[in-house]
This record gives sequence, structure tokens and C-alpha cells, in this order.
Amino acid sequence: MTNIFEKIEQVAVKVFEDVKGALVKAANEAPIIEATITKDLPEVAALAGVISPTLAAFVPNLAAVGSAVLSVLEQGGAAAEANFLNAGLDQTVINSAKALLPAAKALKAKA
Repeated sequence: MTNIFEKIEQVAVKVFEDVKGALVKAANEAPIIEATITKDLPEVAALAGVISPTLAAFVPNLAAVGSAVLSVLEQGGAAAEANFLNAGLDQTVINSAKALLPAAKALKAKA
């Protein structure tokens, strides 16, 4: 008979496997998503401009900021991560950005 702790462990392992699978899938699709966003960025900015002129300027800058964060994390390693944490960036956001680094490198290599 399975005790409660074994059952909890089995469920936890299943959840972690599902999360890992979703993250791997997202990382594999990141270059495709980034290429689509880059291609559609002018149209998105134009539509944002209909809502607000300020928002139209924000859209392309958001892509530039994301690229800069990835570059700093790639070049600065643990020190850059510590600086981002000290500046108030959430660890979850940093981890998400770090997970995108391999896909970003692959995209740069194709360019």
C-alpha cells in the first residue's frame, strides 16, 4: 500500500515533469516566436499608436530592452544576475530570461 508521502512525491514528480516539458517546448519555439514578433513589430506598433502615441513608441523599445537584458545576462553571468536582483528585478523574470539565452544565441547565429 502506498503511503501518503509516496503519493505526494509521485504527484510532485509528475507536475515537475509537465512543467519541464512545457519549458523545453517554449524554449524550442522561442526563435519562431521572436521571428514572428520581429516581423510583425511595425504593425503592432502602428496598432498601438491608434490606442496611444506613447504606446506606439513603447512597443519597439520593449524588444530592445529584452535584447539588452539577454545580452547583459549572457556577458555578465552571475554578477549581472546579482545586479539585476539588487536593482529589484524578480528572480523569476531573471530565470525566464536566462532560459531564453540558448534560443537567442541560436537566432543570432542564423542571422
